[in-house]
Amino acid sequence: MDLLKMFGGLAKSWRGDPPKAPSLSLTPEDREPCSDPIALQRGTGLCTEGNTVQFLLCGHEALPRMLEAIEQAQHHIHLQALLFFDDAAGRQLAEALEKKARQGVQVRVLFEHLTTAVGDPMMHKGLSPLSVAELSKRMGEHGVFVRDSATFPLDLLDETEFDLLLGHLKRLAALERKQLPPAWKDAHLALQEQFLQKAESLLKSETFRQALTKYSQLLEQWGFPVAAWRSPIRYLRQFLLHDHRKILVVDGKLAFCGGMNVGQEYLYHHPFDPSVPAEKEAKMPEAAEPWEKWHDAGVLVQGPCVNQLQAEFLGRWLELGADPISQATEVADFYEEPFFPLPSQEGPSKIWMLTQKPGTSKSLEHRLLGEILGAKESVCLCNPYLVRDAFVGALLAKKGLDVQLLVPDDHNDSFLHQAFMRGCYDWYHEAGFDVHEYQNHFTHAKILQIDDRLTHIGSFNFNNRSALLDFECSLLIEDPVFAKEVRRRVFEEPIQQGHTRPVQQSIQKLVDIDMILGTRAIFGYLPEVL
Repeated sequence: MDLLKMFGGLAKSWRGDPPKAPSLSLTPEDREPCSDPIALQRGTGLCTEGNTVQFLLCGHEALPRMLEAIEQAQHHIHLQALLFFDDAAGRQLAEALEKKARQGVQVRVLFEHLTTAVGDPMMHKGLSPLSVAELSKRMGEHGVFVRDSATFPLDLLDETEFDLLLGHLKRLAALERKQLPPAWKDAHLALQEQFLQKAESLLKSETFRQALTKYSQLLEQWGFPVAAWRSPIRYLRQFLLHDHRKILVVDGKLAFCGGMNVGQEYLYHHPFDPSVPAEKEAKMPEAAEPWEKWHDAGVLVQGPCVNQLQAEFLGRWLELGADPISQATEVADFYEEPFFPLPSQEGPSKIWMLTQKPGTSKSLEHRLLGEILGAKESVCLCNPYLVRDAFVGALLAKKGLDVQLLVPDDHNDSFLHQAFMRGCYDWYHEAGFDVHEYQNHFTHAKILQIDDRLTHIGSFNFNNRSALLDFECSLLIEDPVFAKEVRRRVFEEPIQQGHTRPVQQSIQKLVDIDMILGTRAIFGYLPEVL
């Protein structure tokens, strides 16, 4: 225990003070619904009224509804995910899409091929990276148009990644200065300044950028386009940037949005047993679906918001080239029914579709931070990667409110994110927050709820990657009835049924030693791609 206390003391000194809440506020314009009928039809307004929403918790609720919607499609199906695995769930969804394509329905699919090929070795041990190419080829042979969403414009490389890389270097230097013994600081500071000046000179030099441009041109001449898998520039961009959105639009009438990719851990037919560890349940002889399952969430939408999600998908589809079906080159070419039908406002839900792209304003993060800071009664947050300082600081600023946090247990797919979150538990305990770890199955859901009125569901994680580097899409839903259902099913029932563990001061336990082994310091030294 003495050793444990020693590590605890080191971790406490490394971690520093709790992060401060950001200084920002929302304007009345942020909350105003769109009233322009043209903008509503084209999906260009920020907020829509009159929507109907259905909460889908876990794959056994989401997959059947998606398959049903696909089966009923008459004109088009647009599907986007970060990952599309060639496993049991992926093949079933692919076969449903192929069937509709053979019937003459326009089917467009976007996912990141290389990211899927790399996959999750813990979840897809039997898959070959070649399965991605085989899956895409098979769908294409049946008339499904498949594109790789991991193709990013070169201007993002210029404007975003070089600046981020330079920012990483400066951030690491600052952290290093804080943690070096005083006797070393003066000598080290001179070396740091010299290194940073050279790095900035190189990264911002026109010669360096011209060299990269020339390299890209040579690849094109040699038959290796910049968008091809074999391009090192592509690998660099894809390591830093991801298109993390999850969208399904069917006939312009209904849409899905949430945190689920296409794969057996996200989408499945039989609910898992929360009392049994995922890896044990998957190996049971009676298991109908013998794989580990994740706890996740999404929402089915009908109403004017569907046109917004449609515009989001088509915008990205056309960024990757002209539409191979209609030869359209811009979203405006689709501004007619059935892609963009006149929206009917029949439901009770007001929805803001929030998006974020690398190199642009951080509107999604800004809005969620503003809602947390503006909370009057309660904040409930479920997220697997609650690590970004701005969000930790915003939560800590709500001391005195009813604050509930639900994060994964050791089933988290990222040890470093898990270690960082556990390193913040004592701050949350001191603030009086109710913090629980979801047991036995990885909770991948991305849900924020404010004052039992506003509910955020989508692809956005509360980490640096989502805030700085990824394409994200989430829905912020104002509907008290919907909010109460989500709070009951996500936060209250798992606690009542014993499927979570209250955290309190568990950082003192030897079993949780990964909380205190330099959690903040380890994470702080990594680039903000995590």
